[in-house]
Amino acid sequence: MGVIASIDSTSVIAEPGAESSCTVRVRNTGMVVDQVLLDVLGDAGPWSSVEPAQINLLPGSDAIAQVRFRPPRSSAVPAGTTPFAVRAMSTEDPDGSTIVEGVAEVTPFSELRAGIAPNSARGRRSAKYQLIVQNEGNTAANVTVSASDPDLLLEFSAKPRNLVAPPGTATFVRLRTSPKKRFMKGPDRMLPFQAMLQAEDAAPATANGVMVEEQILPSWLLPALATAGVLAAALVALWFTVLKPQVHSIATEAASSAAKPAISSAAAAKQAAQSAASAAQSAAAVANGGGGGSGGGSKSPSPSPTTSANTTKKKKPGASPTPAVPVPVGQLVGVTAPPSTTFTTSTFAIPAGKILSVNDLVFENPAGDTGFLEVRAGNTLIYKFGLANFRSFEYPFAEPLIFTHAAPLVVAVECRNTGTTACTDAVSFNGFLQSASASQ
Repeated sequence: MGVIASIDSTSVIAEPGAESSCTVRVRNTGMVVDQVLLDVLGDAGPWSSVEPAQINLLPGSDAIAQVRFRPPRSSAVPAGTTPFAVRAMSTEDPDGSTIVEGVAEVTPFSELRAGIAPNSARGRRSAKYQLIVQNEGNTAANVTVSASDPDLLLEFSAKPRNLVAPPGTATFVRLRTSPKKRFMKGPDRMLPFQAMLQAEDAAPATANGVMVEEQILPSWLLPALATAGVLAAALVALWFTVLKPQVHSIATEAASSAAKPAISSAAAAKQAAQSAASAAQSAAAVANGGGGGSGGGSKSPSPSPTTSANTTKKKKPGASPTPAVPVPVGQLVGVTAPPSTTFTTSTFAIPAGKILSVNDLVFENPAGDTGFLEVRAGNTLIYKFGLANFRSFEYPFAEPLIFTHAAPLVVAVECRNTGTTACTDAVSFNGFLQSASASQ
C-alpha cells in the first residue's frame, strides 16, 4: 500500500499580491481504497494551499490537485527563491506517504513612504528636519532624496542625498532648509516646501513641510538697547546731579583745610609787627625829652576769623539692578539600564524658581540597543521611541519644551537587550535657564 506524487513544475513564479499555481498528480499504489491528505510545507506554507486538500483514490487510480501560491505584497516575504514541499499523506498507510519538492521564485517590488519631523520648524538663517524614508517593499531600494518649494525661495541640503534602504526598515535623512533672502525686522514668513523620494521601479513618495523664517534681529535686542539707553541716561544724570557736586565740595574742603595754618601764621606776624612799632614810638619820645607819659599803645586788631566751607557729603545712590538674562545650557543626560521590563531613569535637576526651555533634543543609541526610550517632564510623558528604530537623530522644536523644578527633564530607558548586556543610551539638549518670574 502507499501513494506516489509528482508536480508538473518544480519552479513557480510567485508575484506578491497576485496568485500563481502548479499541478500535483497523486496515485494510489495500494490494494485498497485510500484517502489522501494534501498540504504545503516549508517557507511558502503560510501563503500557499492545495485544492482539493483531500482526495479519495481507488487502488491503482490517480487524481490531480492544484497548488496555489499567494504571497502578500509586503516586506514580510523577501524577494528571491523560497523552497516548498507538497506532502501526500495516506490515511490507510501513513508510512507509505510521500513528499515532492519545488521552489517559488518571489518577484521583487519596491514601495516607498516618506515622512518629515517636525512638520514645521523656525529659524533665521536655516531650519533642521528629519526626513523618514520607509521601504515597504521586499527588496533593497536605491533612493535619491530631493526637495523643492513652489516659490523658489529656499535652498536645501540633504545628508545623505543617496542611500540604500533595506526592505521593511525606516532610514533617517537630515534635511536643512535655508532662505535665499533674509530680512532684518518684520513678521514671520511661512515658506512651504516638499521633499521627494525616488527609486527605480517604485512610485515617488513625497512629504510636505513648512519653514517659518524669522527676522535677523533677535526679538530681545531692541528691548535690550532701550534698557541700555535708559541706564546710560541715568548714569549721566547721576554724574551731573550727585557725583560732580560731591567732587567739587570735597576739593573745596581740602583747600580750606590746607590754608588754615598759613592764615593763622600771617595773623600772628601782623600782631608782632604792631607791638614792635608801638615800642619804637615810646623809645623815641623818651630820647627827645618828652613828657614821660606813657604812650598809649594801639590795640592790635585781632585777625579776622577765617571760615571753612562746610559742605555735607551726599551718599551715593545704589546702582539700578541688572535685568536678568537667560543663561545658555547644553547637557548630555545618559542612562545605563540593565535588561529589564522596568524603566531606569536619569534626571536633569532644575533649581527652585528657575525654568528650562529646550530648543532641540538629540537622541543617541550608539550600541544599537533594543527597548524603549522616553522623555518626560517629571511624571508626564512627552515622547516615546523604540531604540531599534534609530542610532542617532536630532529633534528640533518650533516651540521650546518647558521644564521646571517640580517637573524636571527625565530620560527613561526600558532595556530589552538579550542576555546581560546593558543599554547605554543618552539624550542631549540645548536651551536656556532663566528665572521663572522673568519668563512671565
